[in-house]
Amino acid sequence: NTHPMRKPRILKVCVNFAVGTSGSQLERARTLCERLTNQVPAEGRAKESVRGFGIRKHEPIAVFTTLRGKLAKDFLKKAFWAVEDKVSHRNFDTHGNLSLGIKEHLSLPDIKYDPQIGVHGFDTTIVLE
Repeated sequence: NTHPMRKPRILKVCVNFAVGTSGSQLERARTLCERLTNQVPAEGRAKESVRGFGIRKHEPIAVFTTLRGKLAKDFLKKAFWAVEDKVSHRNFDTHGNLSLGIKEHLSLPDIKYDPQIGVHGFDTTIVLE
């Protein structure tokens, strides 16, 4: 019988689509992020220019959103289903947060392929308290 405040709880779930380029690919990732999370995503911008990749400073290159409460729990059920409930010790950081990389969004349940969007991978970080 442990004290309820000693049990880990989900504070938030961060979903990140790091596309690496702006333009149509980023817009498709934004649309997909909205569909998966039922929220409007924010834009992530490049911190510095990378000439080799053709990225300029402050150029939008990613979209992300933060889920809390019931939305977070519902999304986590789908995310764990996609990774087949397999989590390695390497997925945890020093603060006890859990990160999952999902290679294709099509591995989530009830998701159909849309040729307008294509196939995207994304990262999910579960912040525990």
